[in-house]
This record gives sequence, C-alpha cells and structure tokens, in this order.
Amino acid sequence: MKQIEEAYDLDYIRETLGPTTDPGQAIRWLARQPAIVQIEAIKIQTDLLRQSRGQAPVDKWPEHCYATLVTAIQMMRGAHDQLHRKGKPDPKLAKRIDLLRASSVKAPPLKKKEPPKRRTIRMHYLDTITNLLERGLTWRQIALYLHRFHRFKVSPAYLHETYRSLAGDSHDRR
Repeated sequence: MKQIEEAYDLDYIRETLGPTTDPGQAIRWLARQPAIVQIEAIKIQTDLLRQSRGQAPVDKWPEHCYATLVTAIQMMRGAHDQLHRKGKPDPKLAKRIDLLRASSVKAPPLKKKEPPKRRTIRMHYLDTITNLLERGLTWRQIALYLHRFHRFKVSPAYLHETYRSLAGDSHDRR
C-alpha cells in the first residue's frame, strides 16, 4: 500500500482543493446519488478539465483529475444546498436541479439480484425439468425427484412458476 501512496502526490491534491475539503466525503456523497446526478458530476468535471488544459503538470495528471472531480462534486453539493437555504436560488440552477431530480425519480429501478433457488433451477435443472415434463410427470413429482436425487428442495408451486417464467412454457399441470 505504501508504494501506491508514494506513486501519487497527495499534497498536490490538498493544495488544489484547500485544507478544509474532505475528498472522501465528497466521493461518498456522489456514490449515494442516482446515476443521472453522477453523470452530471462527470460532465462538470470534464468541463473543468477542458478549462484547465495545459495548466496542470503532466506528471500530476491523475491527481489533477481527482481534484477536479472533487471540485465538481462540491459545486453540485453547493447547488443542492442552495435550494434548501432561505432566499431565492439562481433560477437556472434551480430548474436544472429539478430536472435532474425528476429524471432520477423517473429512472428505472436497478435490476434486483436473482433469487438463489431460481438461479439454481435456471443453471442446473431446467433441462431436467423439461425432460421430466415431456415424460408426463406432475410438478409435485418433479419437485420430489429433485429433492430425492439432487438434494434440491423446492415447492411444486415455486417450481411451476419459475419454470414458466424461465422457459416461457404454458404447462398447466399440477
């Protein structure tokens, strides 16, 4: 770890940001924001990097990129905080933040993790279940088969529901 710390000039970052700035806190704030806000922060960082092109030392480029990201986050946090203060915020800024917030609410939810039993059925037993269905076994018999011979305990109803959603099958046997 010490080699990594020596590879980067943390003093340059502190000089660029100022002594009162906590970069870790800014990054954590950004991590809690929806993807739309994160993308906006990266856009602001890109604009800041373009404005400072040629001003940063070449050997300190990674540190400079990190410092501009933290600066962009601070700008966004300041804008968000300004909406909660007394007095009127900048109308353009308020409108932009409202649009970002609205789009983050409209954004589709993150894909949930597949349940472990469903994953096991999909990965290991889908072909077996299909073969057993073709032989005329009921869902109860298939669940019993999986329990006896594969030590995989599953209810017939869950097995039927999962199989239908995975295989797109319309078997209605119980």
